[in-house]
Amino acid sequence: MPEEEPTFTQAQLTRLESLEFKRPCLVRLLAERCDLADEFHRHLLSIEFDPAVSYDLVMRAHGGDPSGVEYRRDDRESWAFVLPDASQPGMHRIQYFDQHGFSSHHPCESVAKAADTMVTEGFRVRDDGALDRIGCLASFKRGTEVASLIQLLNRSVITMSEFNERRALLV
Repeated sequence: MPEEEPTFTQAQLTRLESLEFKRPCLVRLLAERCDLADEFHRHLLSIEFDPAVSYDLVMRAHGGDPSGVEYRRDDRESWAFVLPDASQPGMHRIQYFDQHGFSSHHPCESVAKAADTMVTEGFRVRDDGALDRIGCLASFKRGTEVASLIQLLNRSVITMSEFNERRALLV
């Protein structure tokens, strides 16, 4: 039986070791699991390779702080960006959006953690000005208005009937 090619090479390991910005997961792997003779260690390193390289590229492109720069997923039309979290001083957040408005946000304890999460979730394609472009769409504006109505409903400012009536009036 022919011997299989390693799933992870010394050249790839050397590249990971040389990254300026390393994800916490990579730091642990490099400290504990760099035995390329072990198939499981090679597997873990191969899984980490793409997110680690992407994280380093994002962080280096912005001097370690990618706040305010939009990144898109390459597999669908959705975006995210990192910013200081105004509701929790000292925290940062990842803000997510698509053509239907802001979809969610995720608080993180640091810029680095927020950028790591954003990259791990697949937001790796820089797309400057995406929010300005998408925010002009009628679907985005409607989504934002519906989100405001949901907040009113959740705070019991309006009833479900009022929510449905107001939502039906949105164009």
